[in-house]
Amino acid sequence: RMDSGLRRRVLIIEDDQSVCKVLSDLLCSDYEVDVFQESTDAAAEFLPGRYVVALIDLGMPDLPGDQVARKMREVDSAMVTVLVTGWELEEGDPRLVPFDLRILKPFGDLVTIQRMVGQAVELHDSRAGKSAQ
Repeated sequence: RMDSGLRRRVLIIEDDQSVCKVLSDLLCSDYEVDVFQESTDAAAEFLPGRYVVALIDLGMPDLPGDQVARKMREVDSAMVTVLVTGWELEEGDPRLVPFDLRILKPFGDLVTIQRMVGQAVELHDSRAGKSAQ
């Protein structure tokens, strides 16, 4: 385990409070977790290098999740974006483009979500390593 001062930061952008709670409870033992229920607030607080992974709900009331993800990736190309959605999206849906991974709601196995966030952190580190050279 890493020293708690060096814990990786994960961003959750989700307007449903119960989903926020499930995700933050699930991830807070391994990561520093910041939760935003408005995507515009999250975008305003966002700084490159602050987060390794962002879990973003697509159907946000203020700014749609795919637009938030696109903006964040422009600012921080290493960051990994995970779509959290209850919507059935066809392959090739343009809203999927700015996302690396996808978690479907309602959540099934929470261990799968933990594992996916772990994969996302690894993906971030491999991207960050490439961009650092």
